[in-house]
Amino acid sequence: MFDGAEAFADGRDPGAAFEAVGGDAMWIPAPEVPGLSSYRGLGGLAEFLRSWTESFDSWSLRLERAIDAGDDRVVAVGHQWGVGKASGVRVDVHFGMVFQFEDGRLVQARVYMDPADAFADAGLAP
Repeated sequence: MFDGAEAFADGRDPGAAFEAVGGDAMWIPAPEVPGLSSYRGLGGLAEFLRSWTESFDSWSLRLERAIDAGDDRVVAVGHQWGVGKASGVRVDVHFGMVFQFEDGRLVQARVYMDPADAFADAGLAP
């Protein structure tokens, strides 16, 4: 897998995956989210996060679970919450991601609005 995989997978260092980001890594938002496309590299990740969080007054994210799925993949379940700027509505969402690595570098991160879909993509039970 990659250096720091165990620290990422057991939740001790959720940032470990991003330390191994390849320059052309793809960030693929959930298809249910309108207006977002795929993003490339760390700059793309920054753009994705800016696009995603700009409509929130406050926003937080926590890694809840990460599992080594084999074949250089990690499945993660995250929890994000925030308050909409315009609406004042509180948003509270659990989501899934599949991180794909090649030669120790993160090459793709795909987001799923339902964590079960991330597990299914990796051939695992939730």
